[in-house]
Amino acid sequence: MAIAVECPDIRMLINEPWLPLPGTRSIKARCLRHKGFLIMIALVQGERIVASLKPVERVDDEWRVMDAELYKEWLEELLEGRVPFFHSSCTVNPGRPYRIRVYSKGARSLGLIIHARERLFAKVMRRAEQDNLEPLMLAYLSENAPGLAPKPYCTVFLNEGKPYLILMEDVGGEEAAKIYLGKAAESIRGGDAAPIREGLIIGKAAARMHKALLSCREEWCRPEEASSRDLASWIHRLRVRASTILRLSRDSLASQASHAILEIAGRLEEELSPPWGTVKARIHGDLHLGQIRVKKNTAVITDFEGEPYKHPASRLEKETPERDLACLARSIDYAFRLGAGGERWREGLLKPSETMKLWEQEAFEAVLKGYMMLRGLTLSPEMLRLWLAERASYEAVYELRFHTGLHPIPMAALIRMWRGDDPLLSMVEKLD
Repeated sequence: MAIAVECPDIRMLINEPWLPLPGTRSIKARCLRHKGFLIMIALVQGERIVASLKPVERVDDEWRVMDAELYKEWLEELLEGRVPFFHSSCTVNPGRPYRIRVYSKGARSLGLIIHARERLFAKVMRRAEQDNLEPLMLAYLSENAPGLAPKPYCTVFLNEGKPYLILMEDVGGEEAAKIYLGKAAESIRGGDAAPIREGLIIGKAAARMHKALLSCREEWCRPEEASSRDLASWIHRLRVRASTILRLSRDSLASQASHAILEIAGRLEEELSPPWGTVKARIHGDLHLGQIRVKKNTAVITDFEGEPYKHPASRLEKETPERDLACLARSIDYAFRLGAGGERWREGLLKPSETMKLWEQEAFEAVLKGYMMLRGLTLSPEMLRLWLAERASYEAVYELRFHTGLHPIPMAALIRMWRGDDPLLSMVEKLD
């Protein structure tokens, strides 16, 4: 059984990215001890965090701690269901782990490469979230679209049923974001490096995912007809985020972006008719280039938990497939900006260069061409316009909340959309 013990001082954890915001100095937490490891359950700024820790060294009478999942003894305990507070669905033994290394550390999860009988990937959630559908998505796509997403082996859940760790195959390949950043940098230096081939591959993968999900008959993913109430709710997100941006930042760009969002919302209400016949479905929900691995002539889609901090929406909501395409479009904008290197991404935020316009349009056009190669799918330019603005509004709030410093990128895009000179929006309008 686990024994209640005193938690480590927050100073030992302050550099961990899974703490919601920089500067957090106090948390309400309780800790349980199991065989030399700690399970910390904390409430931080309204979010419930669960982290497994290993005390490794005393520093000034306080313990320095590390992620427990880096220790094979802890992983074996978890996967075999021997840790109180967790239960495991693992029925297939992937072999004993003999080497573990960190692949990624993010605000909401820890990614690990595990060498056992084969190379595996473990995704460790640092948030206790009821609306995380990733285990369901991976299982469904593994069966209905083999090779499109990582094959899951098993999931470790918190006792209340929320996913904590997903063990899956390591799909390898190259992250699409890195490919696009490299090609953007080459184009900025004067080369002709629009990611056409990669765009076609990614578009085909997105289409295959949507086709599989549109065929789902289970309640959690069954497609439904969108209503006028859905449309109103999607536009309402824009207004809420316009207010949130002003609450989080008072600089002039934030003020302009907030105004642009409100103007766009009003324009969308006037232009969009009730979406009769439009289908909403379970989609990826956060399909940016960092979630895609390119392997030769195929793409593998990863990370199906959806957007963090989706407020005022819920990750359980169904949306139209065009939203995933809008996420990709916005990610292309980020790729070109950040491909410039250093602080050069700040140049021409409101007046994009002709190189940027052409590169982004060609890159996104390739995605759309690849998408439409799969028969049976339709694409609504009206919905795509809505989701481009909605995604950019989400990005602006996200970047402000996490203090990344990148909020000018989506804010400038929103201002350009309002003015009518955004290259991605201009390309979408040509689809009508």
